[in-house]
Amino acid sequence: MRRCTTRRASARGPHFCDVWNWGGGTSSEFKHAKCRQLSFGNGTRGGNGTGVDVDAFTFATHGYHERFSRVGTWHWRAKGVWTKIRSGEIGDCGIGDNNEVWCTVLVQA
Repeated sequence: MRRCTTRRASARGPHFCDVWNWGGGTSSEFKHAKCRQLSFGNGTRGGNGTGVDVDAFTFATHGYHERFSRVGTWHWRAKGVWTKIRSGEIGDCGIGDNNEVWCTVLVQA
């Protein structure tokens, strides 16, 4: 998994994140945004209370399924397409059938 923070650029120059929902949530609003990309390892946590800022996520080598809430509709995102998460939200991702990645964006309690 790769994470993106849009608040600062990399010391070697900005990366870009192709975010499909720039405003967060389920509304489509594509933006090719300057960002700082960092990789997450398996089992890594970021976001609220961890000291690791996460504004969006993607997978560099494969696409993934995404939905907002446990009852939301699943959508396919191609590799390198970023999903924006708002403050107070988390992306919970796991491996499912056929080794596909499934991510649910949840409000963090």
